[in-house]
Amino acid sequence: MLELTGMMAITGVFIGSVLVALFVGEGLISLIIRAMHEGVRRADEAAARQSGQPLATASPLRGQRARLQRV
Repeated sequence: MLELTGMMAITGVFIGSVLVALFVGEGLISLIIRAMHEGVRRADEAAARQSGQPLATASPLRGQRARLQRV
């Protein structure tokens, strides 16, 4: 019975550490995605300024961003 309790404790610690690692990884990934999104937004704005084309005036839907129209 004592061996079973020890094995359950080890299993619990292992599962807990895996869950903590997943939580931390998810946080890091979301930070990376936000930073990439911000960089793309800045690049789009800079490209719009250089080309002289204004960005779309209509507000985009959630999850979308304004794109340059190329002719």
